[in-house]
Amino acid sequence: MDIEVIFVTAHDQFAIKAIKSSALDYLIKPVDQDDLDQAIARCQALVNLEKPAADPLPLRLEVLRENIIGQERLFPRIVLPTSRGFKVMPTSEVMYCQADRSYTIFHLKGGHKLTCSRPLKHYDEILAGHGFFRTHQSWLINVAFVSEYERRKKGGSIVMQDQFEVPLSESARKDFQSLFLG
Repeated sequence: MDIEVIFVTAHDQFAIKAIKSSALDYLIKPVDQDDLDQAIARCQALVNLEKPAADPLPLRLEVLRENIIGQERLFPRIVLPTSRGFKVMPTSEVMYCQADRSYTIFHLKGGHKLTCSRPLKHYDEILAGHGFFRTHQSWLINVAFVSEYERRKKGGSIVMQDQFEVPLSESARKDFQSLFLG
């Protein structure tokens, strides 16, 4: 199976990571249609080329996998701005995040809360590769703290280890269930 990776993100600071990850291309949101068309054309051209006997694809996939794993080992922390500066904390301390208009409330282990002046979408993009899942428009959870899932007519609710119930939207239900049930 031939695979090429094109990174699409709103943050230009990840370009070097994409290059190290053997990405074919790197697009910045909002994506320009011409740039997307060119990236797809390059991808199709590479996939359609006859592969030599020693196919470099497995090597590229291995490099990508190692780089992703390496990033998770090196940067399992998040920087949260506060009114006095910022707080650096392990992502493993964050149980779930709640949107509050243009703010995000971080619910931490031990019952602590921290409010940051950035929207949930910002933190969703940062935490997506670190075991976090967007359950709802207003909620982002650390799946390591999930205790139980209760199915309901429209989505359901997720009971976290602190017994707090986080809503699960109907559109996110299938992806959430596949995290746990495969």
